[in-house]
Amino acid sequence: MQAGDLLRQFSRRFRAHTGHDYPPTWGRDIKIFKKLLVSDPKGHNLTSAIGLYFDNYPGPYSPVYFAAEYSTILQNIPSSARADDNESWRFE
Repeated sequence: MQAGDLLRQFSRRFRAHTGHDYPPTWGRDIKIFKKLLVSDPKGHNLTSAIGLYFDNYPGPYSPVYFAAEYSTILQNIPSSARADDNESWRFE
């Protein structure tokens, strides 16, 4: 998953939630999602977090605010749904 894919998903969720198109600031928004992808290279937790962001937060909705709330949102994702790339099982 790439930053552009996440931005498009964010835009789709924005449109579905607010009824308006999200006007992306491509340079800024792509940079934000690239930074978030460093901690989640496959983007699985990010896609879940985008859904939770629109379902549980009153707004304003922007990738800037999403990035600020990302760690809090991640704590609300159930551990069974979290896609951690934890390979600690190899050492058991």
